[in-house]
Amino acid sequence: MKKLLLLCLFTAAIFSCSSQIFFGSEFRNLESLEKELSQAKTPEQKATALMGLYQYHNRHNEPFNKKAAIEYRRQMEIFTHQTNDPELVARVLFITIPDRNLGTKADVMKGIQRLYDYAKLHNLDHYKARAKIRESAYYSTFQPNLNKAVHLLNEALNLSKDLNDSLRIGIVLQVAGRYNSMNNQLQALQYGFQAQGIATKTKSLGLIQICNSLFEETYRSLEDHNKAIEYTLKNIQLTKLMNRHQLAAFAHARVAGYYFRLDQPVLGDYHIREAYRLADSIKGSKRLYNEITGSIIGALTFSDQNEILADFLKNYRKHFFIMPGSDFLDYVFLARAFAKINNMDSARVLINRATAYLSDNTSADLRKRYFYTLARIASYDKTWDDAVENYRKCLQVTLAQNDLSESIQYTDSLKSILAKQNLFPEAFRYSILQDSLQTELAKQLDKEDITRQSCCF
Repeated sequence: MKKLLLLCLFTAAIFSCSSQIFFGSEFRNLESLEKELSQAKTPEQKATALMGLYQYHNRHNEPFNKKAAIEYRRQMEIFTHQTNDPELVARVLFITIPDRNLGTKADVMKGIQRLYDYAKLHNLDHYKARAKIRESAYYSTFQPNLNKAVHLLNEALNLSKDLNDSLRIGIVLQVAGRYNSMNNQLQALQYGFQAQGIATKTKSLGLIQICNSLFEETYRSLEDHNKAIEYTLKNIQLTKLMNRHQLAAFAHARVAGYYFRLDQPVLGDYHIREAYRLADSIKGSKRLYNEITGSIIGALTFSDQNEILADFLKNYRKHFFIMPGSDFLDYVFLARAFAKINNMDSARVLINRATAYLSDNTSADLRKRYFYTLARIASYDKTWDDAVENYRKCLQVTLAQNDLSESIQYTDSLKSILAKQNLFPEAFRYSILQDSLQTELAKQLDKEDITRQSCCF
């Protein structure tokens, strides 16, 4: 039972609701990870240490990190095969599936299929289920094909029916996270409550922390920032109790962002200082500083705190690095921030750099962010045709993703620009579409309110 719980904690901890729930190895300093490897006594401990070092180097951007990631991947693959432990081998296959924003479509699907085939051969239903969830992410990100994505999530849940609680909770959490990413917060909350019940029963701080992270992400998606703050503050206390101060530092950054979006800059500034103070106190990794900084830039970009964003970019931009393999995402991210403060010279330079990395493998979600930034720049330059073209591309993606809230924003932008061009019939068509989307969103929010009110925390 202890081994099953450890497995559950590991696999649940490395899933991502919106790429914001981390296992944490990449946030720690390298010396502590190397020390764990040198002191490992059991196959489980050694495998976990090798995986931690692989994750650390795979999430950093220096040339030596790339070489080290390749070497640690080789070592953990050889070692886990030598143990003849199918669970450890499957775990390695799981964590080495390329990130959907970094790998090519073919590489991602190949990694998923390898995991599924291996899990099927060794009757590992929980890893078969995880493969289905990763495949669901593939179809909701690259195509997108939401019907296929939902079908795969149902297959994963069916595979998990006969698992014990300590394994099933990992599947339920991942399914909830996927539904949140697919803008179905109602389903995300329902499965989240189910997972929370299991976590409370097991009295596992780690599982409760992951449930809190899921609820934080879901309420953030619903723009209920007070609720998101509530769950993040709970996690700050939990991660400190578990001596995972790197995660507490990142959580402070998340809280700071929510306070800025609530127009409470004093509290936001306090949590920024706490985030960097904690990171300094544990000698956190370069990646930790990168994620703290990126989280705050992202939140400020979606707030009305333009002066604070400009000041933050000036003082903290040095901590945010461009990750090889994630070049397109990172350049678009920064371009969008500079466009927000009307620093269009910097925004143009950054979006042009991003363009060099645009390819057929770029996910629909990343393309949407790219088109949005181009639209902002075009609107600033008053090149209205370009702005309309790029907002339409954004709208096409969000409609396919069933993201009603963002679709409404894009129809509003299109309506406004078309009116400026005196194209009133076309502007009116977008006005009708906007009304329809608002009606659907109101129905969705009503259902989510009922779900929230019917469950006690």
